[in-house]
Amino acid sequence: MSFIRFAGRALLGGALIADGIDALRHPEDHAQAIEPWVAKAAESVPFANDPVQVSKAAAGGLIAGGAMIATGVMSRLGACAASSILTGVTALGYPFWQEKDQDARRQVKQGFVMHLAMLGGAVLVLAGKKTKRGAKACKGKCCGKGGKGSGQGKTCSKGPKTR
Repeated sequence: MSFIRFAGRALLGGALIADGIDALRHPEDHAQAIEPWVAKAAESVPFANDPVQVSKAAAGGLIAGGAMIATGVMSRLGACAASSILTGVTALGYPFWQEKDQDARRQVKQGFVMHLAMLGGAVLVLAGKKTKRGAKACKGKCCGKGGKGSGQGKTCSKGPKTR
């Protein structure tokens, strides 16, 4: 993994973890925004009837997804979880178009744009190419150091071996 990719994942994962921790520490603030949605969802999903618990569950998903993205362990699964949660959080939690006061509208819009940027980063992680690491991926074809040298499989990031 390149340094730029590593730094990008660490920054995105850190932002998701921080947002999730904030939502976990203050679930009541986040629960107010999703209360109408939870009331509708409770009709078909009986265990999702408490907005505070739904907010805590979403916070846990953001923390787990952010950690997966930051560490690079099952990062696509983490990005899928984070983008699913961020889609709802962005639309329901930051309705700037409903604000009448310009200062409040600007502040809510800033949160909307921030969450939209994190959603974009998660989508980029989802769209990124799948990489295989180690001797199984190389098989000696690229660098001459891995596997049995059978020449099967994809080439690694070290490029073709030169002699």
